[in-house]
Amino acid sequence: MNLNFKLLIKYTILVFVVLCLVSQGIVGQNIHKDNSKIKPFTIAEELFIQGKYYEAISYYERALQETKYKDDYKLKYHLAECYRVSRQYVKAEDTYHLVYGKSPLKYPLSIFWMAKMQKANEKYKDASDNFKIFSENKKVDILYIDEAKREITLCESAVRNKLDMPPTLVELFDPEIGNGLAIDRATMKHDTLWYVSAVKSGENDKIALDEMSGTYKDFFVSRLFYSVAGKNEKWKKGTQVEIPVENKRTDVISPFFDPITGNLFLTKCNDNNCAIFMSKFVNGELSIPVKLEAPVNIENSSSKDPMPVIIKNIEYLFFVSDRNKDSGFDIFYCTIEKNGKISNVQNI
Repeated sequence: MNLNFKLLIKYTILVFVVLCLVSQGIVGQNIHKDNSKIKPFTIAEELFIQGKYYEAISYYERALQETKYKDDYKLKYHLAECYRVSRQYVKAEDTYHLVYGKSPLKYPLSIFWMAKMQKANEKYKDASDNFKIFSENKKVDILYIDEAKREITLCESAVRNKLDMPPTLVELFDPEIGNGLAIDRATMKHDTLWYVSAVKSGENDKIALDEMSGTYKDFFVSRLFYSVAGKNEKWKKGTQVEIPVENKRTDVISPFFDPITGNLFLTKCNDNNCAIFMSKFVNGELSIPVKLEAPVNIENSSSKDPMPVIIKNIEYLFFVSDRNKDSGFDIFYCTIEKNGKISNVQNI
């Protein structure tokens, strides 16, 4: 395997991971006040334990407005973690900075993650300085120290090589293409924009959070849409693609077009179980998506986030699966033969 091929695979994996992250949690659910006796602090911590970081943010923010918790740096650290995972890097940096300034011994990783956020916010000199401070701490895990030293090299390189370029104009899509709700995972095919957006699935759906219970005020799911640009180059209101779903809680996510055949790969998820489907274009219309057979979708595991790519004239399908139960979700890839057959799945 030559160097160029290795670099191409690494680049492909990087793009794939970013797309997988973006596709996570397109819309947080709007939870109705479940029980007036349950404090925002309790709900926030329970959501945090369950890994529902996006949903926990509003409860942490409300809890920290109470006099009782305004100086609770454990809550502030957890809020910073939630901001980081949900990619709100400016808020995450500010909150980590606050925690480190007041409780550096109890939360030594706060300066490490603050530096990470500064790097994400293109504050490379500040990030490098803080990584250096962190790397001198002998009481933290050596793996973090090694990571900080690598980050110092990267940040110093970024300072030297950053181009002084004029700002790029970034324009938001008209919210109308997503019916005023969040849109995600957009991809182009000819003159058509395909994307995922939220739709309201129903009201008063039940929610259970350990010993707490109640109802959702609104419950949203993800569906596939498309839009075309009009003569004035303004994108028209999105049209939902009629894809059969198993129930009203099914999410349709992560669309990606095959670069050779033009077929559309997508994922359907029901609760925590996901499977990859493929749809063909027949006379300009999408066919009913068909679930991919083994070895992509296998029993008692989830497969999601398909990404077909071409490397050295060979077509591969990258996807995420939890088939190795000991390691949770990980990235897998397989070859797509010219006849469309998929085989030889390997863990990346």
